[in-house]
Amino acid sequence: MASELVRALVPRFDELSEVHGIPGARFTTDDAGIHVQRIGLPGSLRILGIPPEDWNSALDRQRQEDKGDSQHFCHEHCPHRWHRSEAPFRTPDTGSILGRHHYRKQLSAWLASGLLRRAPLFRTIGVPLSTTAWTNLTDDGGTEWIIEYINEPADDAPCYHQGFTNLLTDLECGLPIAGTDVDCYCGNSAGYYCGCRFYARSSIGQPGPLQVRFSHRSGDRAQRYKDSLDDYEARRRIPAHLASRRADTSPKP
Repeated sequence: MASELVRALVPRFDELSEVHGIPGARFTTDDAGIHVQRIGLPGSLRILGIPPEDWNSALDRQRQEDKGDSQHFCHEHCPHRWHRSEAPFRTPDTGSILGRHHYRKQLSAWLASGLLRRAPLFRTIGVPLSTTAWTNLTDDGGTEWIIEYINEPADDAPCYHQGFTNLLTDLECGLPIAGTDVDCYCGNSAGYYCGCRFYARSSIGQPGPLQVRFSHRSGDRAQRYKDSLDDYEARRRIPAHLASRRADTSPKP
């Protein structure tokens, strides 16, 4: 996990000044975890579950891999300020594609912030194999968040997702969203299961819809995840009142 996060998050620049990772992000480690902060912005994130020595080892491995591609870490040249290769991402032009994404994400920040603060929900119905996300511009002036949640390696049956959507729309621990549609293929056999999808929008009219994709890995693609199933089965248990409640998928005013 440390290697994957370093590769995806820590900003690096190549000989063409193209930036990989999150421009302006800087990472520090201590006994409390991995701390992430973007230069010039208040607040920070903390990544738990990765020992500092694993993170530093992952940085060293990535540094060695990048030598052949002429890539370098931005923080090694500019630990406390923006590297010149990151400058275009600091204040993007509103007329550019990057700028439109940047300013529309501000309108949909409520969704991104809410998802980050509810990240533990992704472990309430199982240990995910992987969780990825990306955004698209939408006609409501915001950005749509699309999350692909790959789970259930232990079962031949399709993905168990009802409990997750119940938690995500719960009035106490969920987001202020209302489900708009569900594409459910749980009735299909494992060989014909293509994954279920849950769609939602803000229940109070804020821009930025949400789509969660429940993909499934089986056969050889899931074999390496099947070594220990006890912990997996324990984590997928959720409170009975949430597991039995049907998620409301009808639009709300």
